[in-house]
Amino acid sequence: KKSAHFTCGEFSEKWFKSHNKIPWIEAEQISVPFGQGIDGEDVADADMVCVTLNETSTGVQISKLPEVDEGTILAVDATSGGGQIACDVSKTDLFFFSPQKVFASEGGLFVAIMSPKAYNRALEMADGDNYSPVIMSWELAINNSDKNQTYNTPAIATIFFLNEQIKLMNEVGYAKACEMAEEKAQLIYSWAEEKEYLSCYVEEEKYRSRSIATINVDESFPVQPLIDWLAEKKIIYNIDGYRKLGQNQFRIAMFHNIKYDDLNKLKDIISMAIEAT
Repeated sequence: KKSAHFTCGEFSEKWFKSHNKIPWIEAEQISVPFGQGIDGEDVADADMVCVTLNETSTGVQISKLPEVDEGTILAVDATSGGGQIACDVSKTDLFFFSPQKVFASEGGLFVAIMSPKAYNRALEMADGDNYSPVIMSWELAINNSDKNQTYNTPAIATIFFLNEQIKLMNEVGYAKACEMAEEKAQLIYSWAEEKEYLSCYVEEEKYRSRSIATINVDESFPVQPLIDWLAEKKIIYNIDGYRKLGQNQFRIAMFHNIKYDDLNKLKDIISMAIEAT
């Protein structure tokens, strides 16, 4: 009947806005300005508490999972952090993501890990009178999943790349994957703190993402011409800041398949370019 959304960026806000358009659901937004972090907490009259493990637009992650009461579903959007941001999935009820970030695959497919509470709640709701489009049916998704099927024919490449990435990550294990992410994050954030023309967009260290770093650049050096030149020369791609933030910044992915040495080269190239002007 009610979902409470803790928002700190474009994608956590989209989740709230989607729920807010459903006529039989009351959606409450608890927000902080973009660039700040928010962990979430139990909301007494909410059936579902919604938090975003990692906000892709701003490079903000939660620092801890909220504790909710036994009647509340804790839902976690883990699209750009699941797999390398430390999180005890057993303490969540709905942990979901699409695999185009950490898992190095494509979008168009979602993976959901459900607690028995969430699983049963979804099937109970399917017996109600409220209409949901077939494509949004949890009952259908669950029934197909139980048969190792999907409702829509998936792109084979998406599943192939997801599987290959999981095999690579399993070779080191979850704890090591998180440790590797931490090492890459410290490399980028310490670089931003060392250079006088750089700064971390996310000021509180505990909320700085371990999968996507947002690094502000002094306004005296516009970043877009450099980003365009690096892409034109096929040196570095897709390090633009999120367009709606309007910041003079780099947004640097630190996903599992991106090597520490390559990030080290990236920061050196950027520093050389800026310091040469």
